[in-house]
Amino acid sequence: MSSIKNDNMIVINSDFYLDQVNENDIPNLIKYLNDEETYSNLLAIPHPYTKTSGLWWVNHVEEMRLIFNRLYQWTIKDNTGQLIGGIGLLNKYGPDSHKDELGYWLAKPYWGNGVMPIVVRKFVEVGFENWSLSRIEATTFECNKPSQRVLEKVGFKLEGCLRDYHLKQNQLVNAYMFSLIKSDTE
Repeated sequence: MSSIKNDNMIVINSDFYLDQVNENDIPNLIKYLNDEETYSNLLAIPHPYTKTSGLWWVNHVEEMRLIFNRLYQWTIKDNTGQLIGGIGLLNKYGPDSHKDELGYWLAKPYWGNGVMPIVVRKFVEVGFENWSLSRIEATTFECNKPSQRVLEKVGFKLEGCLRDYHLKQNQLVNAYMFSLIKSDTE
């Protein structure tokens, strides 16, 4: 049974759900994405993160939803409706591909509480069930051990190290490529 309540909401459990970003989320985006440790593990986030950054993101997500007729980027919200993170697909291979790449982040106050494995697990279930995906990839910076553990807990397999794969703050960094195949979950 699908966990999608409407086109823009996925219920994770009684504590968390996924929803489309909106202007009310911008203060939390600014607060959480300006944390140095959070920023250091994210690839494509501007720094410092400003209200202008947040407005651009809200508009970009809506534009992509209209173009592709579905949401690719979601906020993670707690049961009070407060944004605490984000998760989404990069549409890396095009909207009709059998595979895509996953990205996610979580606000630092929620680290180490088991939130991300639950969110990632539900998100990939929805991806396999509703979006015709048979392979979901994820890359992590080589140094980001907590993110690697999240993927391993969900069942992703390490495929290898991609040398000098990302450019972060004008430095080339290695990344680990993980994947989860739909048949692995059945």
